[in-house]
Formats: sequence, C-alpha cells, structure tokens
Amino acid sequence: MHRPVRRGTVVFRICEGSPAMQTKVNQSARRWIAGILAGTALATTAWAGGELGTVTISYAYDLDTLDASQTPQTYHRAVLRNIFDPLVTLSPDGQEVLPALAESWENIDPLTWRFHLRRDVTFQNGEPFTAEAVKFTLEQAAKPDAMTRPTLGLFKGRVIDDYTIEITSETPEPAILTRFADALFPVPPTYYEQVGAAEFGARPVGTGPYRVVDWTPGNKLILDANDSWYRGAPKASEVVFRIVPESSTRLSTAMTGEADVATQLLPLQTPQIKNADPVHVASAEAGSQPIWMGIQADRPPFDDPRVREAINLAIDRQAIIDRLLLGYGEAMNQPCGRSAPCHDPDVPAIPYDPVRAKALLEAAGATDIETTLGASAGYIGPQAAELAQIMSAYLALVGIKAEPMVEERSVMSDRLYSEGGKDLPDIWIMYYKAGPTAEHALRNLTISDGRWNWNRHFDADIDALWARVGKDFDLASHNASLRAIGKTHARTFAWGYLYDPYSLYAVSNRLKWTPRVDDFILVEEMSLASDG
Repeated sequence: MHRPVRRGTVVFRICEGSPAMQTKVNQSARRWIAGILAGTALATTAWAGGELGTVTISYAYDLDTLDASQTPQTYHRAVLRNIFDPLVTLSPDGQEVLPALAESWENIDPLTWRFHLRRDVTFQNGEPFTAEAVKFTLEQAAKPDAMTRPTLGLFKGRVIDDYTIEITSETPEPAILTRFADALFPVPPTYYEQVGAAEFGARPVGTGPYRVVDWTPGNKLILDANDSWYRGAPKASEVVFRIVPESSTRLSTAMTGEADVATQLLPLQTPQIKNADPVHVASAEAGSQPIWMGIQADRPPFDDPRVREAINLAIDRQAIIDRLLLGYGEAMNQPCGRSAPCHDPDVPAIPYDPVRAKALLEAAGATDIETTLGASAGYIGPQAAELAQIMSAYLALVGIKAEPMVEERSVMSDRLYSEGGKDLPDIWIMYYKAGPTAEHALRNLTISDGRWNWNRHFDADIDALWARVGKDFDLASHNASLRAIGKTHARTFAWGYLYDPYSLYAVSNRLKWTPRVDDFILVEEMSLASDG
C-alpha cells in the first residue's frame, strides 16, 4: 500500500553509478595529451514559518544498519547523523570541534579526558540521556565483533556523576576529539538491552532531530520530526530517504522535482544542469577523498626517490582535473588535502615537467622501466579505466612503460592485503577518506608499521614525528607535527600525488545549502532560499 507523504517531509532517494553513465575511453589518452602539448522545480510547497516542507534527497548508497553506534562508514553516518547526536561535532568546514551532547571537556592526564554533558537531553523514547549512555556505547564498541571496535573499542568510560564521564585509553590520545567527532553516538542502554543489537539496528532510538518511523532496506527510510529535540523544533516534520542506486536516476529525480538534493553527482553530469533548470550544482568547499598513486618503495628502481619524483613530474594534474572532473577538484602535492589538519600550505605545487622527469630517470639509471599500473573502479570510481589510461600515457612520454590493469574491487583488495604487498603491481591508484578526521587513516598509511602502508615506504623521520604526535596534547604543536609529516612525505615523493575531487550535488533552487567537507547531509543545516 502506498504511504502518502505528509506535509513537511524530507525524502532521501539512494542511488549509485550506472554503466551507461560511466566514462567511455573512446579516444587515445596519448592523443589527448599530445593535443594538450600542441596547444528544482519545487519538490514540495514551502510552508509558512520558515519550515522546509518536504525535502527529498536522492542518496547514493544503501544502508546495512541504522545503529550509528555500530557503523564506522561515512556513508552510513552521513544519514544517521539526522537521528543521533554525537558527543562532539565538527563545524561544516571541518576546522573546529564543537560541543554537541558534551558541553565542555578537559584533558586530565595523557590517558584521561573528562566530558561534561548537557542536562536537557532525552532519547526519543523518553529515556534520559546521562553519562551511563556514553559508557554503555563504548562498551558495545569494545565487543569483539563490533564494527566500531577499531575506532572506538579501545576507550573506556567511567561515570563520575549523571552528567560527567571520564574516558580513558591505554595509550595517549591527543586527537580524541576529532576521533569522537560525529563518530561517537550514544545509545539508550535500557532500550538497547531490551530489544537487542539486531532489533536496535532496525528500530533505533537516538537523541537527534528525527526519529525512525519505517525502514525498508534497499528502498526507503522514513523519519519523523522529534518535537522534543533539545535544540528546538526541527526544520522538517518528516524525513524519507529513498534508495535509488543509479546515478542518472539520481540526477533525474532532482531535474524533475522529485528530489531537492541528488548526491554523488558525477562531474560529467554537471553540464546537463543549465541556468534555467530548477536545480543548481553545489559542491563542498574542499575535497576530502584524495586520489593518489601507490609506488612500491621497497622495489628497485622505485626505491630511488629520484624515480618517484620523476613519476610525479610526468603528470599534468590540472589537465586531468579539467578533463575528468571538469574542474571540480584540486591538484595534490602532499598526502593531505586542504580540509585536513595535516595539510601544509607551504609545500610547493608539483609542476608538470617531463623534461626534468626524463633527466631524473637517466640520472637514476632507470631508463627502461616496464611495469604494470593497477586501478579499480570499486575504489576510485567509474573514471578508473580512463584515469589508468591517462597515467599510462603520461608515464610513456618520459620512458616508463606502465600497462594499465583495471580490476574488480575484491581482486584489488586481495592484492592490498597480500603478505608484504607482494601481489600489488609496482604502481597502483588508490584513495583514502581524508578531511578533518584524517589523522588515524594517515598514520596507518604513512608510519612504517601502519596496517595500510601498502606501498611499503619506510621513513625514520616520519616515524619519529608520529611518536611526537602521539604524546602532544597541545593542539597547535600537535597540528604542526602533522603538517611536518605531510611535508616530509612530500619531500621524498612517497606517493604519486594526483588530485582531491569535490563532492558534487544537484540542489533545488528553493534550498540554500552548502555541502560539508565530511559529506554529511544534515537537514538542520538547510534553509529556504527565500529566507536569504
């Protein structure tokens, strides 16, 4: 039976890429490089009083669970953040940790942080929010099968009183605030234990602005406004996430007025949106998912920094951004993009200089390199095949023959986690989720014993800087050390630095909304364009 959408509804439609929309490599990438070298209708009525009315959002991913305390994936939390409030949160630009359920906090000693909680919060079922809820949530994360065990499971909570909790760790955690930001979502202990983890994942209760009414996996998630939300009346009275996993359909729902926001817009779709259309293209103000090339630094000749520098100099990043992203991205020159605290603005841009690249290869005695360049659409998106072809063509111009090898995500994953990376090709294209909370990922990617240091680049200076970061609770010097890590990494050309794409959205002209760098879609950050 069709369930009519009531007045004041937010609808999220969830979609992913279609083969028909994927980029076709229909001309020689080498010929393209040679050419460079040569020369919304309203989805619903807006109601009086500043209400958003119905907001329909076509979302790109299905959801496995609605238990925000048990999912570390950003694409889950981006939606569930509307149901759950976090202990602390990030500003939309990702540059500041702000209070949420915790009003304030202080560092007691290297292993202990104390958080002071709001006293005016209740869960959506009326259960009071207290320090016990935070402690209970950390206990769930510590269970052996918990999905959040790697990120939250090493912390323990000790209740001081109803609204004060101390959180301890076995090792110093100077970055605990960014680790918890929009990641630690307290759940109600009584209800959770009453229904069990599986049922809670289908019928969760949070403290956020919207509460679950109905969920059909693979189809839709319906939320109603939580009128008892401690921050006041939510901006919409109902929220519906509809799952429509196809990129062209995502855009179509926005163009026809079925949706107010379509997520995961492909750059090559943006020309379809004209000035007269009822939607416009919106993008985050910085990227948070750098695309880079792993270069196996423990294998000759790639163990020579001159060879890795030559690979970086052989690539015209801006030309690639203009072609594949239609300008929606930034050239990378270090492991961190602008939205991450490890980004050092003083690191110089990497020029496109094939002449110097050839000279470096000759000086290194590496003039006859024949190798393989790996990529997977499952990791870097539908442009994987074309990007691999372009990279191969650029490298060929400086004398490196790198045969493209585009594989399924599962095959690439097996290679990444093979013993010592022995099954990885010499060069491969990858991404990582960066942005404001990138420290944990960056550490595992760059420290010598990091579990994601797949390209086996070992640097004693970087290891020493990470040791300093792990003990430094002064935010200014902590971030200075992070920037030094990025700068050192860039100096040795540990990766092939490519580009940081922007997240793109089709947004109804009736809405005023600036996308966040963390890709969270928060209805409460939207307003009517007519409100100015």
